[in-house]
This record gives sequence, structure tokens and C-alpha cells, in this order.
Amino acid sequence: MNTPKPKVQESSISRINDHLNGHDCGFISAERNKTDCNRGEQITYDQNLSRTRKLYAILRTKGYGVTKVKGSYIEAYGSPNAHEVSETSFFVTDLNDLGDLKETLISLGEAFEQDSILYSEVGGKNVQLIGVSDCDNAYPSRGESVSQGSITGDPSQFFSRIGSRQLSFHEIAEPGVYGRAGRSQLAKIYAEELNLPDLFPKKLKQS
Repeated sequence: MNTPKPKVQESSISRINDHLNGHDCGFISAERNKTDCNRGEQITYDQNLSRTRKLYAILRTKGYGVTKVKGSYIEAYGSPNAHEVSETSFFVTDLNDLGDLKETLISLGEAFEQDSILYSEVGGKNVQLIGVSDCDNAYPSRGESVSQGSITGDPSQFFSRIGSRQLSFHEIAEPGVYGRAGRSQLAKIYAEELNLPDLFPKKLKQS
């Protein structure tokens, strides 16, 4: 089956290239189709929306740059149970060069029951698809890192071939419901709920 080209504005491509050339970057989602290794109960739209909001709050409070990515993705990619799902994920940039993006994405990927996360070193080098799930139908296996090479040319085309993705990048307006201070407090609560209390230091500078 032919995969349509991702819909990405030229300004987004330029900005993503700047991020890739200057910082560590990655991809992560909080959404899931079903519980229990995709064999259990259906996760509703509202539940996935809540998971996505929690992930966004945590990533922004950590000080990362976050770009919303809408598109299709092959869940359980490479396995007999592979199937296409539509999801929202985030292109995440370590804007402050904290050096902890890879570990953070792995921890959050595990907490949100993802199959994998995608990580790229500064310059778009050594792109890795990293398994974070113990499910027998997940790809890659937990702890396994599958090299995707380095990013050259249009980054949207590069990312679209990983897991047969079709991507569309969007700007995210800062939610006005709770603001930065409220977001920080909620992010800490979410981290506790996910059993990830060490994500934030006691004294956290607002992003």
C-alpha cells in the first residue's frame, strides 16, 4: 500500500530542521488503542485525549520544545498483529540542552504503555527506535534499539517511513485554562500518578 506524503508546512520543515541541527530530539505519544498489550479494553477518545494532555504538560514543564504531530501509525509494527491507528504524538526538542531527553522519553513511553519511542542525537544523527514495552507483540522488544540511520533532506519524509507513518506537524497554542504555573503543578501531579516522581526537581524553574 502506498503511503501518502506527510502534510508539513515549509515553515514547520525549516523549524524542525533547526531543532534537529541544534538539539537532541525525539517522538513520543501517550495514546493507545487498547489496554493489556492491545488485547484488553478499548481506550476511548476522551481517555486518549486526557493521556495526551498529561504528556504535554509534563514535557513542557520539563522545559522541552513540543510540536504536535497528527497522523497514522502502525501499532505493533513488524508483528502479525500490526494494524494502522490514528494518533496524536509529539516531536520533542531538548531546547535547553539538559541532556536527559532520551531517558525522559523512555520513562514516559513506559508509563504510557507505548511500544517504542524515537530518539535523535543533535544533528539528526544516530536516530534510534527504542523499545519500551514488555508486550510480546511490541516492536522493538523492551530495551532493544533499532538504528534508523541519520536524517538527511526533508525530515518529514524521513520520519514518515519509520513505522509506515503519515504525519502532519502543527503548532500548539499554550492552553489558557491553567497557564504555566498551573501546568507545572498539574505536571507534578501527573508524574506522581505515573510513578515518576523523579522527573522534576524540588525547585523547578518555569519554562
